[in-house]
Amino acid sequence: MIKKTMSCISALLACCMLAGCSGVTQTTGQGEPYVTVGAADSQDDENYIAGLTAANDFYGYLNADDLMKMELGPTKSYIGTWTLIGNDTKEQLDSIIKEIAESDKDYAPGSNEQLILDFYWQVYDLVSSDKKNSEEDDTVFIESYINRIEAVSSVDELITMWHDLSAELALPTAFYGLVFNNPVDTREKLLLFHFTTFTKLEEIKNNNLKATQARDNLISYLRLCGVPADEAKQRATDIIYMYYEIAGYSDPLVLSGENDFNEDVHILTRDECSAMLKNLTYEQLMSAVGYDGRIPDRIAVEDPGQMTGVDSLINHEHLRAWKDLALVSLLSNYSMILPYKYATAGFDGVTPEKNALAYVKKFLDKQVSEIYVERHFNEKKKELISRMCSDMVAEYHDLINGADWLTDGGKSFLTEKLDHMEFFIGGGEPHETDPADAELIGSTLLQTAYNYDRDSKQKEFADLFIEKSVNGFDSMSPATVNACYLPKENIIVIPAAVLNKRMFDEDADYAWNLGAIGTIIGHEISHAFDSNGVKFDAYGNYRPDAMPEEDVKAFKAMQEKAIAYYNSFKVLGSHVDGKLTLGENLADISGFQCALSIAGDLESKKTVFESYANMRKMLISDIMAKDDLINDVHSPESVRVNAVVPLFDEFYEIYDVKESDPMYVAPENRIRRW
Repeated sequence: MIKKTMSCISALLACCMLAGCSGVTQTTGQGEPYVTVGAADSQDDENYIAGLTAANDFYGYLNADDLMKMELGPTKSYIGTWTLIGNDTKEQLDSIIKEIAESDKDYAPGSNEQLILDFYWQVYDLVSSDKKNSEEDDTVFIESYINRIEAVSSVDELITMWHDLSAELALPTAFYGLVFNNPVDTREKLLLFHFTTFTKLEEIKNNNLKATQARDNLISYLRLCGVPADEAKQRATDIIYMYYEIAGYSDPLVLSGENDFNEDVHILTRDECSAMLKNLTYEQLMSAVGYDGRIPDRIAVEDPGQMTGVDSLINHEHLRAWKDLALVSLLSNYSMILPYKYATAGFDGVTPEKNALAYVKKFLDKQVSEIYVERHFNEKKKELISRMCSDMVAEYHDLINGADWLTDGGKSFLTEKLDHMEFFIGGGEPHETDPADAELIGSTLLQTAYNYDRDSKQKEFADLFIEKSVNGFDSMSPATVNACYLPKENIIVIPAAVLNKRMFDEDADYAWNLGAIGTIIGHEISHAFDSNGVKFDAYGNYRPDAMPEEDVKAFKAMQEKAIAYYNSFKVLGSHVDGKLTLGENLADISGFQCALSIAGDLESKKTVFESYANMRKMLISDIMAKDDLINDVHSPESVRVNAVVPLFDEFYEIYDVKESDPMYVAPENRIRRW
């Protein structure tokens, strides 16, 4: 008997044939995500699997045996190569933390181990004692800030209070300040100002239900502060009305999220910003976000109209509303670890150990990741991946220069990006231990959490006028099971965690690694040349017109073909959305094309085909699969294999695929990225 926690064998395997082609598409019709297939079905399953070939379902042909051994169960909607790597990484990280936590060593102050040890037991003790060991101290701590908020009686005092909440607790107030690089000149760092809301302004403006829900949420926080029910309702309503008014000043494209931030961000000089502000001074604006350093000559604002609207409401008439929003900001942060009187959530029955592990990984990611890299990454891995990256860059040079649809100007622009692309592999250099960091561990977990947030914000502000080299691991932790391309820096990040034996084996055949991690690297490189990536030049500057218009038109024509091609694939009776998944589909094709080109002889290419399919195996419930078709920018894993491999002539030669076979794609329809 074959037992599967799936509603149908088609969801387990192919489910991705071209529309009109043969393939099993039966379902139970019950919409249940987990159904055991009984003995009556098991023979059909075995016959189906026995009938799989490279020519009728390459994904199923390579992965059926492995997938049939996988189990989902009541709490998992999917499992596959990537989730298994995630499980491996979680076990490794947890092992590191528990080993340190259970050690009786005397670690140096400020060292990774000392911080992990102290933080772990602070969380563990809090959960195991059900908050009793910090209740009094945390109540005093929170109420000291509540009293400071309530004592505010003027706009000047309001600004001072905002500064204190931002500088001491890193809490958002009316505005939230971030340090970011000027999109059109990444050498310049700017303070970017966002208006802070506790719900989306567009939802409040256009959806009465959302506005009511937002008001009720505000009421609940005010009630925690002792405000009587009727008064809390009125005060929360006043905040919603204030939000309505601010929404009226706001750019509709910003409210809807349809603006291009890189193109539409507004950079204002000190004089220009001062001219906009009527109630705040430029210096008060800096103070409101907790900034205490050298006053910059320019800032960035996503929506000047919104800033004008907020500024117009910073007056005595709206003082109560701003104070109430400060109370909400104070209490909405770390709700699980607030004292009982102010908490809105609990630890939900999770064991002290699991909570301690989760909090350590959240707050001490840098410290834990450095130890992880030391134990699970090595120079041999770095050397091999560096070689692969170099091989892929060289191959991309050939692919780009050999693309007959690109003009010389387009080729020059893309190859310049390629020449300046940097790769961050594994993990960065460990930071220098600072004994003062030991002081970040406060007398209670709540105070420790705020200490870390404050420290992070202060370091961010301190970098405003300091030119620092790019570190890709600031954007993606070495313990992340993923890889990424960052267009504003023109860099590829390949964390240590993704270099797992399931994805990259330092002792395996080079072609096998090419089909797995190699196609991932090639995929990420390709994002430098997609419809978003080409808006940034080799130095990460936003230059949307740099790519020749002729090349942009040619690329759009290719995109339309790709959309139509992927639209023809079906999963569980529903079509893939070729437009939604366009960027990732083209990156899949490009990454695979690059890896296959490097492989060399047919035997090596065969290894690439099969390693690629193996890397993409995933068992997924039908409900999750249906949801992903609507919301995920990636095609289903089965489609990421079966749509890609038949685009390459070698597939037909190696696996003897004929025109009558379901996997066959006519030569004129074999789209390529290059």
